[in-house]
Amino acid sequence: MSRYKDVYDKVLPEAKRQSEKPNIVLSKIVRPLCIYATLPFLDTNIRPTTITKISVLASLIGFGFLSFGRSLLFNIVGWIFFFIWVILDGVDGNLARYKNQTSVMGEVWDAFGGYVAMVLTYFGAGIAAFYDTNRFSYCDPYWLLIIGGATAVMSIFPRLMMHKKRETMGSNESTKEFTNKQAFGLKQAIAMNFISLSGLFQIIFLVCIILHLLNWWILFYCIANLGMMLISLRSILKE
Repeated sequence: MSRYKDVYDKVLPEAKRQSEKPNIVLSKIVRPLCIYATLPFLDTNIRPTTITKISVLASLIGFGFLSFGRSLLFNIVGWIFFFIWVILDGVDGNLARYKNQTSVMGEVWDAFGGYVAMVLTYFGAGIAAFYDTNRFSYCDPYWLLIIGGATAVMSIFPRLMMHKKRETMGSNESTKEFTNKQAFGLKQAIAMNFISLSGLFQIIFLVCIILHLLNWWILFYCIANLGMMLISLRSILKE
């Protein structure tokens, strides 16, 4: 327990704790699991970027199970691999900060891993919904493939625009508003809990898999990501 506290204090400075506080599942469940998962790597020569690459592999495996499993068991296994990504996504940062091995390429790999997981989660869920015996069907199953793909695109498009604006114009009020989680209001905090892959998102995802409600899950997140994208772009595209 003493080593847990040592790692926790070192890898989570007060500013980071405050930024994660609105994300209840992340701060209360995922973050402690990430700290425990970090401990076995502290006395090894494994670098943070290696952990990131393993997390990308976990996302690819999860996508494979969701897309080609075509059964409840395989969908649950797919979710488990995406949750492994969630944990490893925290471990690589913890390890980098604890061992002072942060690097520009490490940040690039971390962003890459996040984009891969985000796109494959939504796209994989759309494919799984297509093959699943969904309850309360509301459309032709082929539309679920389109909805899954559209949701995947909408989930990363604002982020790509934000990075492009930062690259060309530098950091300004609109990009700070988009990324400063400590300044989030109640509505933004609620949205973050539902949208963040490390938050309540994962619990809802698993429940909907078990209850064969992936068609409604992907529709909800399609609408949610559309709304988030429009709001974000409005802020990013300000002169």
